[in-house]
Amino acid sequence: MTSTKRNIIANFAGQGWSAFVQVAFVPVYVHLLGIEGYGLIGFFATLQAALQVFDLGISGTMNRELARLTAIPSRANEACTLARTFEVLYWAIGCMIAAGVFLSAPLIAHHWVKVENTPITTVVGAVRIMAILAGLQFPVTLYHGGLMGLQRQTAYNAIKVFTATLAGAGAAAIVAFVSQTVTAFFAWQLFVALLQVSILWRTLWSHLPHSDRDIRFRLSALREVWRFAAGMTAVSVSGMAAGQMDKILLSKLLSLSNFGYYSIASLAANLLFILSNPVYYALFPRFATYFAQDDTAGVDALYRKGTELIAVLVFPVAAVLAVFAPQVITLWTRSPATARAVAPLLRLLLIGTAAHGLRNLLGALQYAYGWTSIGMKLNAALLALLVPALLLLTPRYGPAYAAGSWSLAVVIVWAVGVVITHRRILSLRPSTWALIDIIPPFVVSVFAAVTCRAVLPAAAGWYGTAASILATLFFALAVSASVAPCVRHQLHAAFGGLRSRYA
Repeated sequence: MTSTKRNIIANFAGQGWSAFVQVAFVPVYVHLLGIEGYGLIGFFATLQAALQVFDLGISGTMNRELARLTAIPSRANEACTLARTFEVLYWAIGCMIAAGVFLSAPLIAHHWVKVENTPITTVVGAVRIMAILAGLQFPVTLYHGGLMGLQRQTAYNAIKVFTATLAGAGAAAIVAFVSQTVTAFFAWQLFVALLQVSILWRTLWSHLPHSDRDIRFRLSALREVWRFAAGMTAVSVSGMAAGQMDKILLSKLLSLSNFGYYSIASLAANLLFILSNPVYYALFPRFATYFAQDDTAGVDALYRKGTELIAVLVFPVAAVLAVFAPQVITLWTRSPATARAVAPLLRLLLIGTAAHGLRNLLGALQYAYGWTSIGMKLNAALLALLVPALLLLTPRYGPAYAAGSWSLAVVIVWAVGVVITHRRILSLRPSTWALIDIIPPFVVSVFAAVTCRAVLPAAAGWYGTAASILATLFFALAVSASVAPCVRHQLHAAFGGLRSRYA
């Protein structure tokens, strides 16, 4: 488990710092570029996520197959050939994506985004830069999957920290001191993307095993993996649609200003993924190992530990963000008007995002087992609930109903997935698992946040408000960990080891 813990820590550090940089500079972008300018940034984030539908399950397959092939020295040649084959396919797809979006820029500017004050020519130019940027960033997902499969998660996260810092701080400097335009923002992101993909390419190939034969594109390399890749493609396509459909539709249904507020709320809520995704990436290969060894007890135990860890981390943060939403947004953006618009949306989105984090762990279990069809069916169910609600409610009631509809649909689908998956894969009863591993951290987290909000005096000033929020967060984390058996045991063992070492 040493490597698993190390990978979890590296993933937390990489995702945590990247998210911090991304969030820290939002007030700068909003102040200098305006809410419509930030709406275009939010549109690009949605576009980039939507284009992952063209991943076709390749990155997930790359992760799984490199982990398997590099474990067997005699199959090193196959690992290199598969990597080159996937690389050629990915770059070809990236070039087609860039060309398609570039040519569609006028159509997007005139008929998709709802611009009120920004000149159309500026929007067209920004979208064309987005097209090239999306094409360059597309292969990053492939190299991420390869380095995860090679267990080089520390190296990947080091690169991620460096490029995220360069992208965030550099863009802020560019729009502050060089050109206060959204075009300049995306031009800098383009430079960083080129640097990032170059470093990742070099890192992947330096860690692949040495091959004693010519490494080139071979269709035969796809024969053994096409079934799993096809299943992951279905999951990837449906997962992208389910995860991004709210933003895709709202970018059309809402004004660019309102979509900017929704994008800010979504970005804040997505901070919860920093706490759940590292666990997913670290436990996925471990689940696969246990299934290969037919170790049912190991699967059950690891699933419980993973569930409790996510619950103990996600629920306290979600509860504190929800209870202190206006204060957090005001501290972040320095704009009470933005806080009034964003806080209600954030509270609603946090519910679905927390459930989505737990559903990701469920997905890791399903895919390691080789059961990809269930992910596609659950995503289809989510879309069936979500799309009609968005189309019917958003034009009449606004973005708050869209946020609530998304969260409700995610919670329903996650609960159904839990019941189905437990019955097929696990020996844990869903009701017992929920009562022990889910409900206690949730209840005490909400209770701690609400109680502290009522008891703590109203703080004055930036530092006083921040101190109250942080004190509440630490308290909520502590009480949440205290009611989670597996997490409590791990903490006791860790602190016990420290005491014995330094006693």
